[in-house]
Amino acid sequence: MTDLRLFGLPLDESGSNLSALKFLFSDGTGAKFRNAIGQAFQFANEVVYVLRIEEPSHKLELWDQAVQRKLSRIVSKAEPCFVPGTRLFLEKTETGRDVWQYGIHVFESYNRGGQRFWNLPDGVIRTPTAIIAIEFDHGPTIGNWARQLVKAIRSAASPKIEGVLFCFCVDAPKSTRPLFVGEKFTTAFQTLVEAGCNKPVGIITVDQLELSNFSKPTKEEILIFKREVYDQQK
Repeated sequence: MTDLRLFGLPLDESGSNLSALKFLFSDGTGAKFRNAIGQAFQFANEVVYVLRIEEPSHKLELWDQAVQRKLSRIVSKAEPCFVPGTRLFLEKTETGRDVWQYGIHVFESYNRGGQRFWNLPDGVIRTPTAIIAIEFDHGPTIGNWARQLVKAIRSAASPKIEGVLFCFCVDAPKSTRPLFVGEKFTTAFQTLVEAGCNKPVGIITVDQLELSNFSKPTKEEILIFKREVYDQQK
C-alpha cells in the first residue's frame, strides 16, 4: 500500500481500497467482486469497440448498459460475492426501478409516473442493515478518475444512502507502471472530495493491464447483447 490518503484510507498501486466496505463481501476482501467488475469492464469495452463499427448511430449508453447487464449476470451465477441477505440492484437492468427510490429529486412534489429522479446512482447494494450506492465510470487518465470520483459521491447526499462504491475503468493502453505510485493528492483535491462525502467510500480502479487477464467476449456474445438491448429499444 502507498501512503496516499483519501477518506483516511490508503490506496493501493491500482488506486483501489475496499476496506471501508469490506462488510459487504462474503470473502471479507471484495476480491471476488473485483474479479466480476473486471470481467464486466472487459465485456463493455469490447461491446463498444465492435458495435460502434457495426452500428455507429446507436442511441444507447452502450458502455453503461454492457457493464451493468454483464455484472448482473456474473453476480447471479457465480459463487456469492456478497454476505447473505445482500442484493445488487442496477439501474439499467430489470431491477432498475428498485434503484429509483434511492435517488435525489429537486422538488418536494413530483410526478412518480415513470419519471426518474434528478440524480440516481448506477445501482445499489442492499444489505439487511445498509444501502450502498455503486457507480461505474471510465476514461483514459487519472484526471478522468478524479473528476468521476467527485461526481460519484453525489449519491451520498441521499439520506437513504450510507456509503458509495466507486468502480472506474482506465481506458488508456495497458502499461507496466502502477497507476498511483509516487503520486500524492493535493490538499485542495482531498478537501473537495471529503467536503462532498462524510460516508464510507470504497474504490475499485481497473486498468488495461489487469483487463488483459480476462477473456474477451466472442462476436456471438456481443451480437446477443445487441439483440437483447439495442434492437429492442430502436
